[in-house]
Amino acid sequence: MDQDLFRNILIKIEEFEPGKFIDGSEFINKFESEYENIKDEYLNEHIKLAKEAGFIEAEFVKGIGDKSQLAFIKRLTFSGHQFISKIQDATTWNNIKKKVKEKGLEGSIDAIVRVAEKYIQKKLDE
Repeated sequence: MDQDLFRNILIKIEEFEPGKFIDGSEFINKFESEYENIKDEYLNEHIKLAKEAGFIEAEFVKGIGDKSQLAFIKRLTFSGHQFISKIQDATTWNNIKKKVKEKGLEGSIDAIVRVAEKYIQKKLDE
């Protein structure tokens, strides 16, 4: 899992107008300038992970005569908003990624969430 892509997906979902149904092609267009030649399947896999983690509500529909799937993103969940609030700041995010990497847990959403919670708690206790 690409941790930065996962984070950016959630941040970009938050940028859409609340209550607006986001289709996959419109969403993919948001990434073309940042991620050259990103594959729809790769992006969709990260969207699926965000859904499985409980951060977003989304549906996946198979394309006509095609094996690919189109993501239709409904909204960020409460957990998604909470997670973004912890990791949105670039400095905080880089510190969280560094800690997760030090522990050898890159790619673990659960590890990122736990480290983010501890990091924020430590900042609050200062």
